[in-house]
Amino acid sequence: MNGTSPFRVLHFGDSHIQGDRISGELRNTFQKIGGNGGMGIIFPYSLCGSSGPLGTENSISGSSSYSTILKNPKPQGLGVMGYELTLSNNAKLTMKFNEKFKGVPTKQIALWLQTKSDTSMAITMDSTWTFLRRDSLEENLYCYYFESQEIPKKVDFKSNTSLSFWGFEFLNTKGVTYQQNGVIGAQFSHLIAQEKAVISQLKYLKPDLLVFSYGTNEAYSDLDTIRYERMVSGFLAKLMVLFPNTGILISNAPDTRSAGKTPKNQRSVNRTLRRVSESLGIAYYDLNSAMGGWGSLYSWQKKGRVYGDLLHFNTEGATLLGKLISQAVVEGTQLNTLVNQTLREEIFQALCVRPEPVKPPKTVDTLRVISETTHASSGTVSTNAPKVTPAKPQPKAIPVPIPKNPVALKPIPKPKNSATTETTKPKNNKPKPGSRLYVVKKGDTLSEVAQKTGTSVSDLRKLNGIKSDNIIRIGQKLKY
Repeated sequence: MNGTSPFRVLHFGDSHIQGDRISGELRNTFQKIGGNGGMGIIFPYSLCGSSGPLGTENSISGSSSYSTILKNPKPQGLGVMGYELTLSNNAKLTMKFNEKFKGVPTKQIALWLQTKSDTSMAITMDSTWTFLRRDSLEENLYCYYFESQEIPKKVDFKSNTSLSFWGFEFLNTKGVTYQQNGVIGAQFSHLIAQEKAVISQLKYLKPDLLVFSYGTNEAYSDLDTIRYERMVSGFLAKLMVLFPNTGILISNAPDTRSAGKTPKNQRSVNRTLRRVSESLGIAYYDLNSAMGGWGSLYSWQKKGRVYGDLLHFNTEGATLLGKLISQAVVEGTQLNTLVNQTLREEIFQALCVRPEPVKPPKTVDTLRVISETTHASSGTVSTNAPKVTPAKPQPKAIPVPIPKNPVALKPIPKPKNSATTETTKPKNNKPKPGSRLYVVKKGDTLSEVAQKTGTSVSDLRKLNGIKSDNIIRIGQKLKY
């Protein structure tokens, strides 16, 4: 991408993402390559018992309440941000922006509102704003467009009816828009519970890349890995069908020790997320291994990269995690050699691991490669992690290894036994695809059947005429 066309990324996750340090580093990297298209939809978290976003001063007058994908008493559908702010009639919301604001203010904005009222103007803005249009979506959701006479230093409006505010966006027609959709305490299941509203909004936004960073909160809770895998696989499979031109990337849970507790399911949830990515053929980044694996948090603690709760990473730690993911994506998709080399050097400075020099830049330099190479239907992503060799020992340096393959889509094939001779090698009696049958048992999912039969979900679909919903029945005979 040369910065003249838009590219939209939505990054879902938990508190690590809502803090916008990991996602913020990814945003910085992408926008260095494709131009600054802003932060996407912005929400006033500080009015909902949380904090942020950075560089905003938020206030509200009149009666209001809020919901999140964790705390949703109404209940009601919640969109991609995972938060909503309910305003009573005549309530006024104000968001001011100071010098720390990381977005790109523009004259045009879009406000996301949900209301059961049939009024064409659910809000009133002051005379400096001109109403442009209102788009109607599913779930009583509307997108209002306004234009200001000049670049605004604040956005405020008064509600003309009871409504739910889902956030607003400064509109940019070019560059990379990188939007974080983190929710403190969230698990993948909380997002999936809002599937209908989330998908409705995604259809309108038309993202080029979806990133999912969950697993930390699951690691500390009781987890049925079979149910979890089935739920996540089903959700992502649906997204693959609905958004065939959108890339998908999963990053797993980093190593943590919340308040000194051991995350009993950290390894199992990360293995589950990897199985999901392999069965569906989508990109996966092993952030936990990039940190150093199980127990590596203590090394990061010694380096002063985590807070005292041993759960959250400070600016230095979170930025480094963001650089690790960024470097793997940039190198894997061969986006920009200069940015790749810079990231390698920054990672070396932090981890005391000397990177090899990268090859000269290629003629193609486009962020669109991300969407194409993480495209689910292709089943392949050319993403090799940084090839590194340890630097010479330095005083008091504690190197943290970077995995050779933190991004992986397909299982690594088992190496052939070099000791096997031609006379002892067995003949290839592998049955032809479709020549065998598997009878579906209670609790089976398509991905589980694929694992049991040594085939893939896509092959099972093709051989048995299974549609995108992956629905199979007990007693059904599947060819493989």
